[in-house]
Amino acid sequence: MSASEFELEHTSVSLSERFDDAFQVVLAAYYCRDYRFVTQVHDLVEPKQFNNMALGFLVAAAGRFYKLYKQPPSMTTLVSLITSDVKDKVIRKEYVSEVTAAIKKINEISLTDSQYMVDQVTLFARSVAFDNAMIKAAELKDKGDFDKAMQIMEKVKHLGGQGSSEVYDYFSESATRFEAREKKAIGEAPPQGITTGYRALDALLYHSGWGRKEMTLFMGFAKSGKSTGMGEFSVNAALAGFNVLYISLEVHKEIIADRFDARLSETDMDELVDGRDRVSKKLKEIGAIGKVGKMFVVQRPSGSVSPNDVVRIVEGIISTGVALDMLVVDYADLMKSNYRSGDVREDVKSIYTDLRAVFDTYNVAGITASQTNREGGSSEVATMMHAADNVEKVRIADLVITINKTEEEKAKGEARLFIAGSRNQKGDVSIRIEQNLDQMRFIKRIIDIT
Repeated sequence: MSASEFELEHTSVSLSERFDDAFQVVLAAYYCRDYRFVTQVHDLVEPKQFNNMALGFLVAAAGRFYKLYKQPPSMTTLVSLITSDVKDKVIRKEYVSEVTAAIKKINEISLTDSQYMVDQVTLFARSVAFDNAMIKAAELKDKGDFDKAMQIMEKVKHLGGQGSSEVYDYFSESATRFEAREKKAIGEAPPQGITTGYRALDALLYHSGWGRKEMTLFMGFAKSGKSTGMGEFSVNAALAGFNVLYISLEVHKEIIADRFDARLSETDMDELVDGRDRVSKKLKEIGAIGKVGKMFVVQRPSGSVSPNDVVRIVEGIISTGVALDMLVVDYADLMKSNYRSGDVREDVKSIYTDLRAVFDTYNVAGITASQTNREGGSSEVATMMHAADNVEKVRIADLVITINKTEEEKAKGEARLFIAGSRNQKGDVSIRIEQNLDQMRFIKRIIDIT
């Protein structure tokens, strides 16, 4: 039996064998819009399986997009893809009205049951594959090849739900990588990073912003502005339309909210009461824009939150139908491990490893912080080797940025950000910034980059 004959067919049966038309509309909505769903089962559903050809066209377009960018398209992008398919005659004109109606239908679906949908599709695919495996196993049995017969039956239970752990065929995917880079070169690829709020800083970063599925770690000595920086980058992401969850393990949520108010209204923290009318007016103006993302703040006591607790918080938000883009934990050094080992260094490593896994699982840009040791606090430039407690945390992080300032710089309201390490780009870059920490403005302007 050849390698191809050893493969199981799991998309040869119409979805109508198990799901009615209404369910197929919901399934198409999840395939085209829900990251968790399409990541886990994108290869278990094919356009040809849908009764409604219009839904098949949408799934085909969303599938091509996922293959390139490893995420579902926005509705605006999906419409653009369908428009191109009509122009290229992939979709005949007589189907345009049906496809338009289908887009409206899937956009109205509330995406609150991702795992249930994954389970349903996986079960169906395994059922189809099981029938296929039975036929092939019987043929192998008749030939006396019992080992291969058992192997092919064993493959059924491993079908589906593998998500991001699937094997990547490097050489086979070279054309896909080229196409993605081609689109990026001519400006057609959608931005993959979460903006920092500063073009010059975005331009320095590999993803043109904070990378999804990655951990950005800010390091600085006590009172260096780590929380202020994470707060400002959270606000900037929300202003750009991204949904942000900010988990504070040190500062009460009311203080966090005051800091956000000060930053957005450019008001000193101690003038928020006297300037309350100005603050209120500014927030109303921002709300009137209509393109602001969600900003969720959760405050928990220091040492009370583990990475598993973070998962529960994230799932609680997702269950309301909101997809998160950025997750900020202020800060990881104040977390507890999922399972205490009795070894402090091992627990710290576990916290960072498991927290990064959360960022990866939920496709969010992750930001957290850590303190430098005393040597790092007294150095003109802190490096990765100045991490307090355990240097392993900087090895786990994808991007490490240290916050540095001399007494002279502090007096002038300046600081230096140093890209101390990165998995994907050049490090040892220094960004000199002007600050106004009274107004919670971590970066008032970027002075220069060296």
